[in-house]
Formats: sequence, C-alpha cells, structure tokens
Amino acid sequence: MKVSASPPLWVVHLSFTGLWLFYFGPWLFGLTPPTDSSVEPRAFLFGLGLSQVTLLGLGVVLLKAMPLGTDGLRNTLKAPKWDKMLAACLGFTCLSLALGSIIDLTQLDQFGGVVSESHQLFEKVDGELRLALAIVVGIIPGVVEEIVFRGVLLRRLLLSYAPKLSLVVSSLAFGLFHPDLVHTPATFLMGIYLGTLYLHRGRLSYCIAAHALNNFCAVIGAELELSQIDHVGIVLGGGLVAYLSTHYYFRGRLIAD
Repeated sequence: MKVSASPPLWVVHLSFTGLWLFYFGPWLFGLTPPTDSSVEPRAFLFGLGLSQVTLLGLGVVLLKAMPLGTDGLRNTLKAPKWDKMLAACLGFTCLSLALGSIIDLTQLDQFGGVVSESHQLFEKVDGELRLALAIVVGIIPGVVEEIVFRGVLLRRLLLSYAPKLSLVVSSLAFGLFHPDLVHTPATFLMGIYLGTLYLHRGRLSYCIAAHALNNFCAVIGAELELSQIDHVGIVLGGGLVAYLSTHYYFRGRLIAD
C-alpha cells in the first residue's frame, strides 16, 4: 500500500466531530427510539436505519475529503478464501460471546444501555419477526459499519499513520459509535479484532461476514437463559477459540507493509 501525504488536521477533526453529530444529533432531538424496554420493533428499526444512514453519509464525506486509491479497493473486494472466512466468523462470534458472558458474570448488564435494551426487545419477539430482525440487524450494520470503519476510516488512516495507531483510532471510533458505558469497551475490543483481521487479510468480506453472523446470532439467541457455570464455560471456551482463530489467519503479512 502506497503512503500518501497526511490529510490536513482539520479534516480529521471534522470527521470525528461529524461522527458524533451524525449519530447523537438525531438521538438528542428524540428522533431515535428511547432506550427502555418498551421500545417497539418499528421504532427500533427506525432508529437503526437512521443511525446507519447517517454513518454511511459520514463515510461518503470521509471518502470525498480523503480519496483512496483504486488499487487498495480492488484488493479489498477480492473473493474470500472460505476456510479463513469460517475461521473469522467463528473466532469473532466466540469473542463476542465471551465478552457478553464476562458482562453477565460481573453483573454490569444491570446498568442497562443501548445494547442491553435492544436485547430486551429481541427477547420479547419470536417466530418470523425475530428472524426478520436478526436478518436486518445482521446485514445492515454488518455491511455499513464495516465499509465505514474498516473499508474507509482504517484504510485512510493507514495511508498516513502506523498500523497500530490506525487500528486503535478506528476501533475507538467503532466503540464510541455504540454509545453504551457497559458495552463500548467490549465493542472497542471487537473493533480491534476486526481491524486486525483486515490488516492481515486485506479483504473486507471477512469482516462483513463475521460482523453480520455475530449480530444475527445475538438476536436469535437473545432469550437463552444461562447459568454462571455456562457463562464461565463460554468465557474460557469462547476466549480459547477466538485466540486460536487469530493464529490461523493473523499470520499473514500486514497490508500496510
């Protein structure tokens, strides 16, 4: 990947300011659904769609302000290798399960938040409606968020800054986009995983598939009741699988090298 001149500092500041205004602006003015257990699926989908459309708009602004070369885009869109796709999906889903179990074991979920309230909604619906929500929550954020945070933001940062700094900054933005005091740190770690996957594989399809499958499974399994022993097993087993998956596909050369 060729390194270009660094973007003006004001562009970077404007981009991050835009992220907060685009996402929190509608929420502050009451256009997104309230974060309580009474939220209905229609209101939830409206809020989800609004946040994803505004995020995609920010991605377009970033892309126009800081253009990316076509060579990197072609590499990003290359067909995936299915064994590595499977490892990515399995590892990321296990990481998400392990982090979720840690939150449950430490009882941090009692503080609520956007993610927790969404899970309460998922628990209330069943049958075809739950399946429909799982597909929507899987596909839309899985595609839009990966395009913006890994496909645009991380790639642009890599043109000007070291891979580790680019990874941390893009993952921090990914975590802050999920404004939940309990889950934002976990989302940041998930961003590190997805960003590292992209750095080593250079294909956005791996990140999109892993993100979408994880979201789909989170909706489908929202009402599962697990004991403390179950959560401990998930933390140990899921953490081990996630760790082993990194050794499977993180051995590739960094695309920024």
